[in-house]
Amino acid sequence: MRQKRSIMQSPHPPSRPLGVLIVALALVGLLTVVFIVTGQPRLTPLVQLAAMPYLMAVVLAAVTVVGLWRRVWLPAICVGLVVALVGTVGWWTTPRVEAPPSAAGETVKILTANLSAGQGTDAVVAIMQEHEPDLVFLVECTQLCAQAMSTPDRRQQWPYRVLRPRPGPAGAAILSRFPLQSGIDTESTAPAAVRLAMPAAVLTVDGAVIPIRAAHPFPPLPTQVGTWAADLADLRDWVQGWPDGPMIVAGDFNATSQHRAFRDIVGAGRLVDAAPWLGTWPADLPTWASLTLDHVLVRGLAVCDVQALPITGSDHRAVLATTSLIDRP
Repeated sequence: MRQKRSIMQSPHPPSRPLGVLIVALALVGLLTVVFIVTGQPRLTPLVQLAAMPYLMAVVLAAVTVVGLWRRVWLPAICVGLVVALVGTVGWWTTPRVEAPPSAAGETVKILTANLSAGQGTDAVVAIMQEHEPDLVFLVECTQLCAQAMSTPDRRQQWPYRVLRPRPGPAGAAILSRFPLQSGIDTESTAPAAVRLAMPAAVLTVDGAVIPIRAAHPFPPLPTQVGTWAADLADLRDWVQGWPDGPMIVAGDFNATSQHRAFRDIVGAGRLVDAAPWLGTWPADLPTWASLTLDHVLVRGLAVCDVQALPITGSDHRAVLATTSLIDRP
């Protein structure tokens, strides 16, 4: 009786609805951890939350504090354990930055940029003129983009190209200073009206034959998670088809290293992510608060330098990676 009166007089008595809410959030957090590790279940919002484990950990930590403050002890402690688990898994799935292997081969400077339906074309042209990349991957390349890349000056500097301009976000292009074999037409598995071009080609650098591909899987919208997963699986299968030698896959993957489907691509090709921590989207936020959706994945090349560059007109940052061919024994 005395204990009941004490609870009634407490300024913050336990709240059953708050306890239920905290348990529900803990369950979502736990399922997100399962998705990050296994890639299943592919459900909204787990796919979207997996891209931001640290933000989710902060939110759940705040919920834990509120729960403890309101004396909802057991649910709050459960959420606290999930916070630790989310943070640990987020750290575990972020690739470590290692010193590059010795590389005395040809330098290959790689630029990848999402043009936001062509709106960032002028800014990317300026970036190309300033930094003079050897290899350029452009996604969301429209007819305006194709025209800008086909001027005499740009044809002279990047004479080898695969242009697949399309309206809106569907187009893509690859431009190269090095010789390219004819492009291979590939595209996402989205409904026909919105299929995104992901062209592939074979690059020759200093005698090395290098398969390359522009990546632009369909984004994981709530109604298109299956399409997103199928596009990433297609990239994984393509990578597996080239088991040896150098390789470059670059673009907007619409995935981070916390997505198992993206890690499967990296693992299948024994690829190195040039900058898994850069922060490329949304560009309006600081890099530390942004997701890394745009990647340069390489094999057989050492990453010497990498930077994120703002693109006026685009909601993505470009990624510029300087690499060198690793000496073959």
